[in-house]
Amino acid sequence: MKISKNFEIYGFILITIISIVTLWNPTANYLQFYNGIKELTLKVTRSSLTFIEEDRVLLALNATICNPTRYMGIRIVSLMFRLCLIDVNVQEELAYVRIWFKEEPGELIEPYSSISKKYDLNINLSGKRECAAIIKRYIENAEKIPFYLVDIRIDIFTFMGRMMIPYENLPLDEV
Repeated sequence: MKISKNFEIYGFILITIISIVTLWNPTANYLQFYNGIKELTLKVTRSSLTFIEEDRVLLALNATICNPTRYMGIRIVSLMFRLCLIDVNVQEELAYVRIWFKEEPGELIEPYSSISKKYDLNINLSGKRECAAIIKRYIENAEKIPFYLVDIRIDIFTFMGRMMIPYENLPLDEV
């Protein structure tokens, strides 16, 4: 009887340990995944702005997404946002932008690294003369143009499938 009772106790302990070890790895992976998604950083900069005509502007953009965690498995498919001009009396959406990094399954972003993509954006300001005048005024005064990225979404592909990650609104930085 005593051997049988010890066998049952040791068997129960062994099964418990195996269950904990088996379940710990996926749980740790999910925690790393959610931490990796939460810690993704985004920076979009403007390297040049050129008026092609009176009502056409060409913006050279550079989008950088950084993974500051040790999680490996995030693949960036695209970056989407609305480019807005927000001045004292004007709040105007100029363009909806989608920057493709790589078609599905996306471009792998390694741990503690970043990926960048250049994008030339051609904006038609023909119906937005006031915006064109504001942009020209900022250029003439050598001031930073108040461009903002709003409604930002990072399109990623992971072991869970494709996901859209919302991101906070950002000013468009100049290089």
